[in-house]
Amino acid sequence: MSQPKSVPPRRRGPGRPSKAQLAAEGLEGGRRPSGRTLVTARRQVHNDSAMRSRAKFNCVLDELWNEIPEAERQKATMGMDPSRQVPRAERVEIVIIYLRKLQRMVKSV
Repeated sequence: MSQPKSVPPRRRGPGRPSKAQLAAEGLEGGRRPSGRTLVTARRQVHNDSAMRSRAKFNCVLDELWNEIPEAERQKATMGMDPSRQVPRAERVEIVIIYLRKLQRMVKSV
């Protein structure tokens, strides 16, 4: 008698691997992290995302700040220590004040 031929596994197209493939990878050491490792991985992903978000926000805020004329910036920061950098919240407040001033000027024309 001849031995039964082993049937090669059916190949899947691109995309998500089958559950059997995921299980086989798990046995080979490619398991998903769990417990403390999973928390650490999630925290790292979150921190990386937050860092990119802060960097993007800071760039946009710098662009907005640079749109304010130098004279207006100096007027708004008068009385402050010139060596001190203007905090982000104060920059936003100064930009809002300047925009409201422009709106009043447009309405009065």
